[in-house]
Amino acid sequence: MRWRKCLSSRSDLPPPTPRSGHIAVAVRSEQWATEFVVVYGGLSDNKEFLDDVVVLETGESTWMRPVPTGNTSPGPRAFHAACAIASRVYVFGGSWSPRNRYQSDVWVLDTDDWQWTVMQTSNQPVPRDFPTMVHVGGGLLALFGGYSGTKFMSDVHVLDISTAAWREVQPEGFGAQQPAPRSGHAAAVVANRLAIFGGESMSNSMLADLWTLRGLQGDGPLRWTRLSFKGHAPSARGAHAIADMGTKLVVMGGHGEEGFLQRRSVYHGDVYVLDREPETGPMWVKEEVQGDAPAGRAYHSFTALSGRRMLLFGGCNGTQRATFGDAWWIIMEGSPY
Repeated sequence: MRWRKCLSSRSDLPPPTPRSGHIAVAVRSEQWATEFVVVYGGLSDNKEFLDDVVVLETGESTWMRPVPTGNTSPGPRAFHAACAIASRVYVFGGSWSPRNRYQSDVWVLDTDDWQWTVMQTSNQPVPRDFPTMVHVGGGLLALFGGYSGTKFMSDVHVLDISTAAWREVQPEGFGAQQPAPRSGHAAAVVANRLAIFGGESMSNSMLADLWTLRGLQGDGPLRWTRLSFKGHAPSARGAHAIADMGTKLVVMGGHGEEGFLQRRSVYHGDVYVLDREPETGPMWVKEEVQGDAPAGRAYHSFTALSGRRMLLFGGCNGTQRATFGDAWWIIMEGSPY
């Protein structure tokens, strides 16, 4: 793997302003015959909630600022969750200024015409920020965890976009094991299962556990499994990010703690890979990424893209009191880039 700065191909179209707690979702548009990364919202370096949409056209590394049509939009927010199905980006929840009010609404951005619409959902989950939401197949989106303003969550809700109905799902079996309540975790879909890693617990300590949930597509019993693999696993952390690169799950950055007698915050810039298909079985590897590397950070985005590359954007580093607006590629071996 190699780091490479993502520089805009046009000086008159700069990248988004510095931010953290935003979303950045890959969209593969048939209409535009290209692949986008759609950035929305976040918290600015002076703690203002943002509501802009900025888009990277990944082929030419060109940033664009489409003006969404219609008379409605989600408004400013941060620490929300999002994923895409085809050309549409689905956004859930987050904190909304003023007063950090928590949300449970679902908004849809159609990138064919850049129009926002609100989905009138039923059986909404509790409002929250710092959840994760992933596309688990078909028209189903799965939401896990987050913070409600009074407690950390470990619930799982599935949204069927064809009916706009949420349903909460429970693992089968009395006393079935499941992850502890958390927020600031990271999630991906691996082998048709929801996978979550790390996050911050109710005791405000960081976690380093990896879980998968099967059965969300009705393909068997609903069951959580805690996984442990050999190798060099990531340390406990929250506000990190995961990119699913097929047989490799890539973890980057996050906020953690170190020290024994005196605990102190650390903002990671490391990269770990869970390789699911080595000859000796799945294992964690701490990746030594070549090239100049970005500063350590948390609350960033890390987006998996075609062509065996990932895009890191934004985030913040509390020890440096810095909010970032830089964009970086990680390019994997065998990439045409």
